[in-house]
Amino acid sequence: MVGVLRSTYDRKTGKCLSREIIEVLDMTDKEFYAPIVEIEAKCIMEKLAKERKEKNVQN
Repeated sequence: MVGVLRSTYDRKTGKCLSREIIEVLDMTDKEFYAPIVEIEAKCIMEKLAKERKEKNVQN
């Protein structure tokens, strides 16, 4: 289970004014982590490609 949390912050102080769970979702670990893994994998692949390109330019 995953809760959707709504938080309200004061823009000047950065302090949290309120928090409330607005929805509870039933999802699997795969459904929860898939978007995070996709984003991180993309960043890692782009970084590796950039490093390879820089290495090839130096040689």
